Amino acid sequence: MPQSFALTCVESNSPSLSCDCLAHRFGNAADGPERVRCYGSDMTDAEWQVIRAVLPVPAWLEGRGGRPESYCHRVMLDAVRYVVDNGVKWVNLPADFPPYRRVHAFARRWQVRGLLAELHGRLRDRVRDKEGRKADPTAAIVDSQSLRAAANIPRSTSGWDGGKKVGGRKRHLVVDCLGLVLAVAVTAASVQDRDAAVPLLDQLRKMYFPDPLLPSLQQTEHRRHQPPPRARRTDQPRPSLPLPTGVHTHPPELNDHVRKADGVSAVPLGCTHVSQCGTHLDVPR
Repeated sequence: MPQSFALTCVESNSPSLSCDCLAHRFGNAADGPERVRCYGSDMTDAEWQVIRAVLPVPAWLEGRGGRPESYCHRVMLDAVRYVVDNGVKWVNLPADFPPYRRVHAFARRWQVRGLLAELHGRLRDRVRDKEGRKADPTAAIVDSQSLRAAANIPRSTSGWDGGKKVGGRKRHLVVDCLGLVLAVAVTAASVQDRDAAVPLLDQLRKMYFPDPLLPSLQQTEHRRHQPPPRARRTDQPRPSLPLPTGVHTHPPELNDHVRKADGVSAVPLGCTHVSQCGTHLDVPR
């Protein structure tokens, strides 16, 4: 078996590593040429130290299969930041970045597996901790913004916002009190905010309350194994009905000896005698 495919990851023997990412230390990124950072979207050394501490561990490094990566993680993230910052197509990436197909596959793989969302969540928690707040927010703000769509956007995913007079798409955001994004949903511009709030709140429920039905399911399972309740005897006295304030009842055992001062005669045991302001009401069982 070739050494590059071995599951046991050994740190690179290169005398001087220009980057301390996992692909350089344990992968094959050190074998490629080095890139000179020259764009405004490139991460600084201080930013990279923050990002590096919260990066997820690749599957190949944990022994879950896959080939050790041949491209630096920092360079890959710089390429993704370049596309987002400049709004260019993937095919228009500069030549000093890795091939655009590899960069797009890297970003797509992280997106599908939820690694980008996990990275964003870890960075958000660090910012909240720095501001003296708890990692889990207790309040959120929901808002939307309608944007014009390009001509190649299909009609099935675009619409017309009659309120803002904009045709295209609408992005719905949930942010905390610091303005940090918690959840995002992109819909057609014709979708109302109240309708888009349902999937947004569902995202928040999955983030902070992953199993909301678990207690009720446990109770249902517990009741399923319990014996059925025994039937109550009909000759036992039934509990009295709740009455509003100011209404007093005579217990059944006192019906035969009602005080004369109340001015109320005895009633059968099948009824509860109620007196309120001189009015006599018989409440059936």
